[in-house]
Amino acid sequence: MKAAILVCLVLLSQRLFSQELRFSGEAGTVWASALREKNRGDYVLGDTYLDGKIEAFYDDASVFAQGRAGFDEVAEESYCELKELYFDYSAHFWGFRVGCQKVAWGKADGIDITNIICPHDTSSLRALFNDERIAIDTARLSLNNDVFTLDAYFIPFESSKANAEKHIEKNIKNADYAAKLSGYFSLCDVSLYAYYGKKSDTKNMFGTDAALPIGETVVRLEGAYFFDNHKELRSLIGLDWFPQSWTLTAQYFCDYCFDEAFNAQKELYGADKYSHGATLNISKSLLSDTLTLSVSGVLMLNDLDSAIEVSGEYSLTDSVFLELGSYLFNSGKDNKTGTYGLYKDYTSAYLKARCVF
Repeated sequence: MKAAILVCLVLLSQRLFSQELRFSGEAGTVWASALREKNRGDYVLGDTYLDGKIEAFYDDASVFAQGRAGFDEVAEESYCELKELYFDYSAHFWGFRVGCQKVAWGKADGIDITNIICPHDTSSLRALFNDERIAIDTARLSLNNDVFTLDAYFIPFESSKANAEKHIEKNIKNADYAAKLSGYFSLCDVSLYAYYGKKSDTKNMFGTDAALPIGETVVRLEGAYFFDNHKELRSLIGLDWFPQSWTLTAQYFCDYCFDEAFNAQKELYGADKYSHGATLNISKSLLSDTLTLSVSGVLMLNDLDSAIEVSGEYSLTDSVFLELGSYLFNSGKDNKTGTYGLYKDYTSAYLKARCVF
């Protein structure tokens, strides 16, 4: 119902004031069947969906909305979700964006170092497999010139999905504030980040990242210091290589918890003040770029638990795709679940068909 009302409002706004209206999206279906002996053959994922985006433009202003509706076969229930809805204005050297929006920080691939504003959506398995984020209500003011961009954020509320049981008082005194300063130079790109909030669960931090292109290779660096009760230092180094039809991405990341915070929160950190891991992604385009084969994985080096995805996607047309793949979750040494062993019963093979329009 919310999505239908939203579509009507945007279409009406186009009739009243918009000079241009764009609609795009994706319709598809995905099925995943378990592979482990414990639940082999059970469907762990069955989702038929329509994901749509609407953009209405008038001069330097625009309205953007994204929603998703579908039917979850495993849960045997339909769903309708508003993903994003915001107003955007952009002038020559400044702009602002207000509404429910997703904010992505940092240059890491699939690993959160400075990327802390929008939480992961763990409300469903389909959201978890797609690594979806929860949009938050925020106001962003942007200032820019040819070299620098400054984004300042006012975040009045935390995501209701992420904090359903925390009952955080909705009061302006509990608002969060954040800023990002980026510089784009001939030799590298550099960004600085800051996040501050008074709520007890907020991870206040300072962070930075940099990307240095060297021929077909890009070196990425990222780090963040969390100065709230957690007292953590996170860092990452990554390497991207793009030789012809290949793409290779490798990363090493680590997290160090200082003594004071570690002693106070051993139940959170377990036995390791220092945790680290690595990721690897390799993809190859074949048959005139109609077939893409890829394998990606993450290995936690403390417990040696891991998650791997292997897939092959074939383009039937420019807009119709068929994909076959597998998710593999593994426990670590001494059968420790670690980060990814918790999901070992969701190890599965999947089939996905989608149409992009």
